[in-house]
Amino acid sequence: MTQRAVLAESVAGLGLRAVWGPIADVIVFIAATAQGMPLANAHLAGFAVASILNYFLIVRSATVAAGRRSDWRLYVHLLVVSLFAVSLRGAVLGLLTNVWGWPPQIAIVLAAIAAMAVALPGYALAVGTTKWTLGNGEHWRLVAMYLVAVAFLLRLLYITQVELLPEDSYYWNYAQHLDLSYLDHPPMVAWLIWLGTAVFGDSEFGVRISALCCAAVASFFAYRLTRNLFGEPSALVALVLMQVLPFFFLAGMLMTPDAPMTAAWAATLYFLERALIAGQSRAWLLAGVSIGIGLISKYTIGMLVPAMVLFVILDPRSRRWLARWEPYVAVIIACVIFSPVDQLERRREDPVALSVTGERAARLRDPLEAAEGEDADGRVGGGGDEQPDYPAAGDDQPGRQRGQVDLLQGAGLDLAEQPPEQLDHLHVEEHERDEPQHHHRGTAAAECPVHVAGGDLLAGAEQQDECGERG
Repeated sequence: MTQRAVLAESVAGLGLRAVWGPIADVIVFIAATAQGMPLANAHLAGFAVASILNYFLIVRSATVAAGRRSDWRLYVHLLVVSLFAVSLRGAVLGLLTNVWGWPPQIAIVLAAIAAMAVALPGYALAVGTTKWTLGNGEHWRLVAMYLVAVAFLLRLLYITQVELLPEDSYYWNYAQHLDLSYLDHPPMVAWLIWLGTAVFGDSEFGVRISALCCAAVASFFAYRLTRNLFGEPSALVALVLMQVLPFFFLAGMLMTPDAPMTAAWAATLYFLERALIAGQSRAWLLAGVSIGIGLISKYTIGMLVPAMVLFVILDPRSRRWLARWEPYVAVIIACVIFSPVDQLERRREDPVALSVTGERAARLRDPLEAAEGEDADGRVGGGGDEQPDYPAAGDDQPGRQRGQVDLLQGAGLDLAEQPPEQLDHLHVEEHERDEPQHHHRGTAAAECPVHVAGGDLLAGAEQQDECGERG
């Protein structure tokens, strides 16, 4: 009998005993909310009653039959299952009530069923498996698939309920002004957010759904790579780790450049393994595509290139590729994919290194320090009522820097006194030369031409006042 058949038989054999827990859960929740208890407290109270009932009706007899009543590891596993169940239950309840607007008394029914759907297989695995050791032992494949499925469902349900963090909002602002490059990152994160919001609207789900898709791509390539190198058991271990480790779990929830970069990184390693170890020449071309996509996601992936070259030089079997054309074509493909971003940076005379090394702050400081003595009133760009000359997109870099400084000082920011790490969070939109600069007090912060993300340079209300006073 297969592992799946054993699990299905264990769950099906519960019969009516599996029903009483959700029924008690719903009754306790409705009674608690009727007495004025907050939804969160009622949610925990109902789940606690259902868990106690499930233990005495389902788990206790099974542990006695398995001879594991005094096995402490069993109770650790049951606790893990309960945490998964209550987390998924809360996600379903929050989605139905807060996002979809369902009455809590109806939403709790589906939430209790979802919790039981997670708990019952988990209980069967906990009782029937002595050790949760991935890669060997009883039912280890089922344990791996169970953990992967629950982790995916948790991210899918919570990405639409957790409010956008400053990082999410910062990159969403990128997506409102599509370009080939931005102040501190390449464009892939903006393109993915634009695609998600175009399909699902300007919502948390629309902003973050691409991160979940990138996590699925990264997990797929990590699984395939590990299977090729070490076999199926280790591949499932790698797949589980890609779901539950904090970095990868959050990378699949938050839409940052790390999400597409991680997917491209995993794909690059997989195709390099196919080329260097399996000897598949066409894999070089796909590796070049993956590196190119990674470069327009986050420049960090460029560190793979010297590592790859070093491996080819040191590994005797891989040196033959130095005399083949495929690796060089892969480099050309990566450069072609990245070339629009590179050309835009060169045209702006603002290369990538400025963002990475901190020279960007100095580039903003220098024109400010040079112009401080030009105006008796302490304003940069001229005194009196003369308006600063905002450079067009094709103007020279000093004029472009002067326009940036005028905008920032007009918003009340003294860049000369700001540390470089604060300047790293400034994003200045390009303005047309003839655009009227009339703002009124009370204008929303989104209409202010200077956006401060992730810093404490201006409070929200002060930023609106400064925008209202300009003009």
